[in-house]
Amino acid sequence: MNVSKAAAKLGSRKASVFTWLWVAWALAFGVIEGEALINRVSDDTLSEKLRDLFHTRTKAGRSVWAIVFGIFTGLFALHIAGSNLTFWGSSKEK
Repeated sequence: MNVSKAAAKLGSRKASVFTWLWVAWALAFGVIEGEALINRVSDDTLSEKLRDLFHTRTKAGRSVWAIVFGIFTGLFALHIAGSNLTFWGSSKEK
């Protein structure tokens, strides 16, 4: 499929409720994270919360974080690359 056909196909789709929910989530995240960055209060951004959750100030915590994030990133890359690359069952192709 060439680019113009793909763009026409994408343009003809109607946005589902899930599309709008993802857009709302992204906007809410942007507002919350933006406010956390602007107000300069410590321990209120997502990265600071994740550092606390995974105790990355310790050597063991950094190791756990690196392993967990590495596995997540790898699986997410496989998931996005193609629906037939999942390990947890088949998915329908559209």
